[in-house]
Formats: sequence, structure tokens, C-alpha cells
Amino acid sequence: MKIFIADDHSIVRAGMIHLLTALGYEIVGEANDIAELAENISASGADILLTDYDMPKGELISTLREIRAQQPNLKIVVLTGLKHVAMFKSIMESSARINGLLMKSMKPAELKQAIECVTKGKRYIQPDILQLIDDNSFSLTNRESQVLEILVAGKSNGEIAQLLNISVRTVDNHRINLMKKLKVHNLAQLIKTATDAGLI
Repeated sequence: MKIFIADDHSIVRAGMIHLLTALGYEIVGEANDIAELAENISASGADILLTDYDMPKGELISTLREIRAQQPNLKIVVLTGLKHVAMFKSIMESSARINGLLMKSMKPAELKQAIECVTKGKRYIQPDILQLIDDNSFSLTNRESQVLEILVAGKSNGEIAQLLNISVRTVDNHRINLMKKLKVHNLAQLIKTATDAGLI
């Protein structure tokens, strides 16, 4: 099984290469940013791409969509040091059809398990990530999520109403519902709780 590794920290790449080589995998390429990944993944002949989520020189998900279009059989596993529920959901639901998602705090055995799982054509989402999503599931509607995102950006109720083409009264109702669901009493608490929970 041939693996391509993309991460902007050379020490992380070196550690993963050491681990994966010891497990019997062949490392066929490396990239330290998104542009380098896009340029080299196709010619590498990799079966699996292990890529960090947060790298410079590009936007990962759109790049992965392009890679997926050219290499439909490539198994893509995303690794992240970030812990945001909204980001996890975005990666999982993206049209790049990610095969695996893990946090960098994983144990080596879990990376091995993920690789074995995606190799068999299954999807592997780290249990810790699924637990985080479950723990921070406030059951927000799509509209509430939109209002929350714009509120955090510092917009007033009137500006939100204009942006979403709804009445100010409706925005007020969404704001009240958001505070009830997140169990907070003011805008500052709402923003902090939403940020801590990875909702934005």
C-alpha cells in the first residue's frame, strides 16, 4: 500500500514516515503545503493520501475535490490538530468524499486502524470526533446557524435581517432561541459558548 503524506510541519511528516514504514507501508511522496500536494499527488501513484487540514498555500477541501475528480479511487484521510465541531462536520459532508478523519492526538494504533479500514473501502471517523459532535449537538436549524455565524461577525439584528432577507422580528426570535439552546443570557456568552463548542 502506497501512501502520500502532506503536512506543513517536517517533524510531523518524519514521525509519520517512521511509523508507517515500520508498519510495512511504502511512502511515495511528501508535501509541505497545499500547492505542493496538488502538484505531486497524481504522479506519486499513491493509494492513500494522509493530509493535514490546516496548511498554507491554498484551500484544502477545494483542492481535495479536484484531486478526487482526477483520482476517484484514492483514499483520502484528513488529520487535524484543531478541535471544532463545525469544521469536523464540514469535512465529513464535503463533496471531496473524505474516507477518514482523525485528530493528531490519536494513538499510532488508531492511525493503523484507520488505514486498514479505508483500504477495505470503509469510512473511518475517529470515535473521539464523533463523541465531540454528539456532546456539542445543540440541534440548531440551518437558519439559526446562519444567524449565529453573522452575529459572531459583529453584525446587528438589522444587518442580519437584510443579509438573510427576513424581518428584524424573525432575527430577534432566532437570537432568543439560540440563547435558550446554548443556555446563555447575553451575546458575549453566546459567542463564547458557540466558539468553545466549535459551532462557528
